[in-house]
Amino acid sequence: MRRVQQQSFEHADCGVACVAMLASCSYQQAFEVFGFAEDQSVFFTRHHHLISALEKLGCAVKRKQFRSWREISGCAIVAVNRSQDGYWHWVAFDGEAVIDPLPGKAGRKTGFLGLRGAGQYLLCDGKYKLGALLRSDSIFE
Repeated sequence: MRRVQQQSFEHADCGVACVAMLASCSYQQAFEVFGFAEDQSVFFTRHHHLISALEKLGCAVKRKQFRSWREISGCAIVAVNRSQDGYWHWVAFDGEAVIDPLPGKAGRKTGFLGLRGAGQYLLCDGKYKLGALLRSDSIFE
């Protein structure tokens, strides 16, 4: 899996970068599928936003529960380190290691210390289909 970096921590666009990683597309292609408003500058996403974006990009997605990183089989997007205000950080998982989209977090992390999972993950079969990008409906409607 090729690492895609989010634009910045302040923009909260880690979900966009993780979708790009699992769908094997560019950050810009993934961003466009979300259908964010033109004047939007913060891009918080929830599970259902990621599922919709991945499906638009031709990926089969299943939302699953987990208690341990060892229970995650295959490529996935995992919510980690939930903040007090109810948001979390999305990371990609390639079946063996975490790939964090945060700037400055290059590489694969095989140790999970400091990554508190939120109990659910999105298992993804990353079959990327360029034709899916032709859909223009927003997942935020």
